[in-house]
Amino acid sequence: MNNVDHASSLKNSVNWIILFIVIFFSVVFCMNYTSDDSDAAVGTEFTVDGNNYSIISESAKTVELKSPVSKSITAISIPETVEYLDTTYTVTSIASYAFYGCSSALSINIPHTVKSIGSYAFASCWYVTSLSYDVAENHFSKPEFIFGEIGAKGTGVSVVFGEHVRKIPSNIFAHRNIIGAKPNYVKTIMIEEGTTHIASHAFSNCSSLNTITIIAVRGADEIA
Repeated sequence: MNNVDHASSLKNSVNWIILFIVIFFSVVFCMNYTSDDSDAAVGTEFTVDGNNYSIISESAKTVELKSPVSKSITAISIPETVEYLDTTYTVTSIASYAFYGCSSALSINIPHTVKSIGSYAFASCWYVTSLSYDVAENHFSKPEFIFGEIGAKGTGVSVVFGEHVRKIPSNIFAHRNIIGAKPNYVKTIMIEEGTTHIASHAFSNCSSLNTITIIAVRGADEIA
């Protein structure tokens, strides 16, 4: 091999090495950019129709409802989905204390898309008269006093557990065991077909309860 051929071959080898390096780092940069962009979206907070939300998962398109913009609302209706930046997100979680102390609210509606409700989420909503609860099963770890003191100063609360409910959790209407705590004023409960389990002490704090209508339940603990 003469010197010209050797130099040409060496030059080609160098060019191939440079090309490989450029392609390699381009791919790495794109991967990092995509990952960073996706991670940055998680936790992003935004406001839609009077409620504050936070993105839980960008890939699954799910959000948590953090709180209302104003506590002075007469109706609490959790939407199944919300739109943000031309993207549809499913509301799957309600934060602890989200609607705590919304004393002007008269009604609460929670759809089946919700999978998790935090402690005190609807506590001290004193004048609520109707509650529609369609959560299949609350996956929040050890929630407390979700509906504590609900309707305590009103005329009585009518509760409907919807068709998507599979399990009614224990002490769902419990109130804080402290001086000054007010008992809930749940008067009627309807459990629609679909519920398979009522946990123990589910209604043990409902001292004003006078009517329970059960369409069909396939399992209930001894003391509900």
